[in-house]
Amino acid sequence: MSTIPSTRISFFIACLTITCTLFLPLRLASFTSIHPRLIEVDLLLARGELTEAVELLTAYYQEPADIQPLQIAWRLAQSHIYIADHLMYQGISDDRVEAAFDTAQEWLDVAMEIDDSQHFAYFWQAALIGQRGIYNGPLNSLATSGQMRDLLIKSAQMEPTAGYIYYTASFLYELLPRFFSFGDRDAAVSLARTGIMYHLKMVEDGLVVHDFQDNRLQLARALWHRDWDQERRRAEQAVKRDMLKQVADPFERAKLMEGIMEIPEMSDRQEALAILDQVQARLDYPDRLYADERDWEKLMQLRAAWQD
Repeated sequence: MSTIPSTRISFFIACLTITCTLFLPLRLASFTSIHPRLIEVDLLLARGELTEAVELLTAYYQEPADIQPLQIAWRLAQSHIYIADHLMYQGISDDRVEAAFDTAQEWLDVAMEIDDSQHFAYFWQAALIGQRGIYNGPLNSLATSGQMRDLLIKSAQMEPTAGYIYYTASFLYELLPRFFSFGDRDAAVSLARTGIMYHLKMVEDGLVVHDFQDNRLQLARALWHRDWDQERRRAEQAVKRDMLKQVADPFERAKLMEGIMEIPEMSDRQEALAILDQVQARLDYPDRLYADERDWEKLMQLRAAWQD
């Protein structure tokens, strides 16, 4: 599966790739290092070599080794969610997608049995629910969105500095309708900024194998859709700053985090376009990784949609 398909990216891939989409190599932020064998797996995933990653992980799980079984089990769930995502990216909608979902669920059950006190299985359960919901249609996605949100909140409470939780939540809050669900474009912006903040710390600590750009693209989308002018950004930031003084829950704080962050003196849409320029500069290199190629396509789609 290492070849980049040329088919059009689906709505799901363009808007709600959790792993979600997102080809994020996820880590517990408190880890001080990654096992060398798992670095190899993460690089395979980033290159889109999904079958090879599954084969390695399966072998590691079956043989006695010094890798924690939990780290293998949730990566096997992650890998099969990516396989389903890749099939959908190719425009495939058949039993192979459902089989990948089912296998991911089996490995999530294993991960939960190994250790239900860590956030990994809860986060990937949220990712699986989101992806399965989109695959089964908008009504199903809307019906399961509350369960997905609750799992993300639980994950954040268990591991408050895991940036990918907030990145994923930003997608959810941005895309859901505001009138008969919990969609909130303002919260989506703060969640995206929080996700980037923690992601950059993980990059700095060497806890991810590559600085992926999808989180920045999500911030640009959230900003574009919120569409505040500079004056309102400044006023609302002061409100959030005051509200944060009364909030302790990490997820609820993330929804207000913009209140204590440095934000550029410009409108939302000006910042969104500036982010696209920054992402393009980072992705403009030959022989891009599979994950970066996917982000490049999303970047070009956003430019086309916003060119007017």
